[in-house]
Amino acid sequence: MVRYYNPHESAIISLFRWKFTLTSSVFQMGEFWLYMTIALVVMILMDLNFVDFPTGVVNLDVWKLLSPQLSVTIFAVVFYNNQCYGRYMSLYSTCVDIDVNEKNLVSELLVDFGHDPDLRGNVRQACKYSLAAIFYFYLSMEDQSPGMRTSWQIIRDKGLLTEAEIRRVSDFPGTVFMLLLHWASIAIKDNIKKLRGKQGQYTPPELAAMSSRLFVLVDRIGVSCLTVRSIQNMPVPFVEHFDFP
Repeated sequence: MVRYYNPHESAIISLFRWKFTLTSSVFQMGEFWLYMTIALVVMILMDLNFVDFPTGVVNLDVWKLLSPQLSVTIFAVVFYNNQCYGRYMSLYSTCVDIDVNEKNLVSELLVDFGHDPDLRGNVRQACKYSLAAIFYFYLSMEDQSPGMRTSWQIIRDKGLLTEAEIRRVSDFPGTVFMLLLHWASIAIKDNIKKLRGKQGQYTPPELAAMSSRLFVLVDRIGVSCLTVRSIQNMPVPFVEHFDFP
């Protein structure tokens, strides 16, 4: 499930939020509770005098010992938050690139081919395949259903892919959204071929420029999707040591 950012949410409520936070991830780790149990057992044994304090520890100033660790902890907290914010901004800007490039692709397709009734079918297919690629890319991040049934159902209901196309794509062993973008490129290529056969409309350099613009936009969508996927696959820094909402 995706949680959408709400800039008007109360800061107090956000402090006590459980879902979609690192707190829930840490508390669900067995390793965290193992360390807590060991520390609790040692404290109980010391209180019951089953374990004696080492010589020189009884009257020791604990705060002087903790001050270096607290300084390191504060530095790590600030560093961690900065890293999280930098990661968020990189994901946000890349997702914006996906959105902008898709809109530019649709606009370019309509400008180049929308005037010709013979080309509108491929324009529609290219738009549907590219949108299906983006929808699948986002939906597949959280879909835990067997065979990605939920994602395919949403894509089917939106009319982006037919049942036969879904069966073919779902059996693809590679990156599914890249395959869908490849199909969009094929539809664009077919339109370029049809224009080439119509004399007097475009010169070869104009067709080459048109092809370049369209294929670059498709490539940018794919690169942005792969970038987001790569960032998400990176490990979360210090996830086992910090407990922040």
